[in-house]
Amino acid sequence: PRFIHHNLCGFTYKELQTGVSNRSNNTKSIALSQEFQIAIELSRYCGLRRSEIISLRVNAIYKPSSEQLRKKYLINADGLALDPRAGVATKNGSVRIAEIPSELIQQLYDYTNSARYIQRRKLYEESHPEDKHSPPLLLNQLGKPYSSKSIDARWGELRNAVRSELPNFSHKFHNLRSTYAVERLKELLNSGIKEGKALDYLQSVMGHRSRATLLGYLKLSEEVVTANEIHEIATNIILDSGEY
Repeated sequence: PRFIHHNLCGFTYKELQTGVSNRSNNTKSIALSQEFQIAIELSRYCGLRRSEIISLRVNAIYKPSSEQLRKKYLINADGLALDPRAGVATKNGSVRIAEIPSELIQQLYDYTNSARYIQRRKLYEESHPEDKHSPPLLLNQLGKPYSSKSIDARWGELRNAVRSELPNFSHKFHNLRSTYAVERLKELLNSGIKEGKALDYLQSVMGHRSRATLLGYLKLSEEVVTANEIHEIATNIILDSGEY
């Protein structure tokens, strides 16, 4: 695997690629799985909710063309289709297309063709023969779908590890979606898109029914700029590992 080293207060990602479990006063290092890293990326760089991540089907992942890879983000028909009719648990049963970085869709495609995923998929298909054509993207080593509790537990372990250097790090997994909203809005505005159109676009790809909900995300992040900056640095350590 390729490791990109990132310093954070003297630590490199290679030193922080494990979470820390504190059960029954017993501290133990826990490896951060590829599946958990994928969950982080889908929230941070696509704005997906936790429920959407764990119910996303492998059918939504495809091999991008060379032309698509030249683009930073894939949108509209090239984006990530989130449809309840395909098994994705969206909020209020809405249908939308989320944007996804072209490099990320390539990484996900490679992952779905890896021996690791193929083995998990086989186990899933054995117990879910009726669903063999559209298994979930995220499966554990027993071939069972990831759950919200699994993501929360892994995030807690990661948070414990980060706190060894950043004691005030208290963010929840859902904060990744807020960070996506703020950073993506900055990109859109910096590219010359008018504020109204940028907000309309962001509201659409994030699946917010009302503008007020989106503005709430942005306002919350503006009020805790320092915390978000710390959060961004910490998550970048995880995302830059290159382990797929």
